[in-house]
Formats: sequence, C-alpha cells, structure tokens
Amino acid sequence: MEVGDGLLVRVRVPAGVLPAASAKRIAELGRRYGNGLVDLSHRGNLQLRGVTAADMAVLIAELRALGYVSADAESEAVRNVLTSPTAGLDGTAVLDVRPYALALDARLAADRDLHRLPPKFGWLVDGGGQATLFDSSTDVRFDAVEGAVDGPLFRVGLGGDFKKAALLGHCRPDDLVELAAALARAFLELRQTLAEPPRRMAGLVKALGVEMLRERVAAWLLTRVRVGANAAHPTRPRHPTQMAGRRLPLRPPRRRQAGGAGRPHR
Repeated sequence: MEVGDGLLVRVRVPAGVLPAASAKRIAELGRRYGNGLVDLSHRGNLQLRGVTAADMAVLIAELRALGYVSADAESEAVRNVLTSPTAGLDGTAVLDVRPYALALDARLAADRDLHRLPPKFGWLVDGGGQATLFDSSTDVRFDAVEGAVDGPLFRVGLGGDFKKAALLGHCRPDDLVELAAALARAFLELRQTLAEPPRRMAGLVKALGVEMLRERVAAWLLTRVRVGANAAHPTRPRHPTQMAGRRLPLRPPRRRQAGGAGRPHR
C-alpha cells in the first residue's frame, strides 16, 4: 500500500515463528529495496517501508523464495491467522498451538474455495498461558482448554473476543483445520442468502444465529464434552508484578538520607 514514505510491504509470519536467518535476510531486503525501517504490526506481521514501485517485483520474488509470500494475491489475502507471541515458549499454556496455526495458514493458502473470503476475515488460535489473546476480537477463534477426559480441546467461538464470541462448541486439535475450512464454506454460502451479505462472522451470527452454522459443521464438533474448570472462565494472564509465582515490588525501596534523618527519597 502507498504511505507517506513510499510503498509499504506487509510480510505475514505464520504462527509468529521467525527464525534468526529469515529475520536477518528480511532486514537485508528492507535495507536494499526500502528505507531499512521494519514495523511489527498489531497482528504480528512485519512491514517493510519505503519501497519503490520499481523494486516491488524483485522484492516480492525474494520474499517468495524465503517462503513468506504466497503464490498469488488471492491466497495471500486470506492468511489472517493470529497466535500468541509466546506460543511454544510458555510452559503454563494448555497447548503448543504452532503446528495447528501453521496447518491452518497452509490450508487457507492452498484451498481456492476459501480465497473468496473477505480480505479482513480473521482466525485466532490461542494456547492460553501468560500471553493470552482473550481480548483480541476476530471472526473465528480457537481457544485451547483442558479437557477433563480427552486432553486439550479447542473452544470454538464466532465473531468477537473470548467473552463476546458466540460459542459454537468444542473440537479436537486434529480437527481444527477441517472444521475451519467447513466454517469458511458455511460462511460464504449463508452470507449469500441475505440481502446485504455481511463481511464478518459477527454480522452473519447476528442475522442468522449460531445454530445454522453449527448444523453445517456438526461432523467436526464434539457432542459430549467435559472440560476443566477454567474452560468457561479461564485464568487471565497475571500482572507482570506477579510473575514467577511471587509479587514483585511496584517501585524501588525507599532510601533514607545519611544519618537516618529526614524524609525518604522516592
């Protein structure tokens, strides 16, 4: 897109995983074909700035060779998968969601039926832990919860943050990709039945309710689910002052002036 300092090129980082070698190469490309500035977007993507129109084609070719650009604009536009920045690094998380987020990203890029999704249509795959995405709003969210019997499950919500999203049901981790594809197709089909087709899942749920969508994807939803006590009201991330199991001081300890007299410094 055109911005004040030239063209801005957004680079999606699947599952938020950026190996050091790839980061170094992207930085080199940013210096060679742009002004060297690289933004980190709200949704964990990189943005190379100051690119000229003359250099755009060769830059895209270089990024595609690294595996960070899809084969065409249609598949690139729908790869909107958000994951926690600590996925795979947080021992308190319910599940390492990186394999599932990467598989969903690949399916969105490869399945041409899903390329008809609106460009802003988004997905969220969250494993819980210290850096949860409870407050992030999206179209379809998969939040990992502890299953009481079968191990970790995904709580599937539609259109909103964790509290406001309409609850669709629960699925097994291995069914996430197929359920996501089925939900995408159901969204595309049902939106066309309305006089003004909504572009976001929240609009479709508001117009038709969640039951019609649930019927379309019933094969991938668990019918009888027992989840842990934190599934309905998951523990929110602790404040930084409470990390590592102990409360840290909010400010440095007070120091008295020499000789113990006078008011303490702050």
